[in-house]
Amino acid sequence: MCQYAPAFAFLKTLQANRAQSGGAIHALSSVVATLETSTFEFNTATADGGAIAWVNSNWTAGLNVTLQLFTSSFISNSAGVDGGAVFVQKTRVEATGSTFASNRAGSLNGSGGSGGAL
Repeated sequence: MCQYAPAFAFLKTLQANRAQSGGAIHALSSVVATLETSTFEFNTATADGGAIAWVNSNWTAGLNVTLQLFTSSFISNSAGVDGGAVFVQKTRVEATGSTFASNRAGSLNGSGGSGGAL
């Protein structure tokens, strides 16, 4: 996929994945990315973004990055630092018809992280 092309995905269930950042998905930049009818459960990141870590790596180029989450569920994901379900950096988030439940930030290393859901 081209680095600047819009991305669109219908994912089923991403469950019990583990990573340093973005337990299920870790991405660096895309102009617009859309995830629809997806379920993220029991994913874990030791740093940021229990389920998703999305970072706009081209912000100096003036690119506006948007992560769209439509009718998706984020349940019982956890991050060691920030963004229990979703962590974004220099990225706009649009969540429509999505559910965020029982996500935790700062839950792995005992610190008080930011953003249990986002």
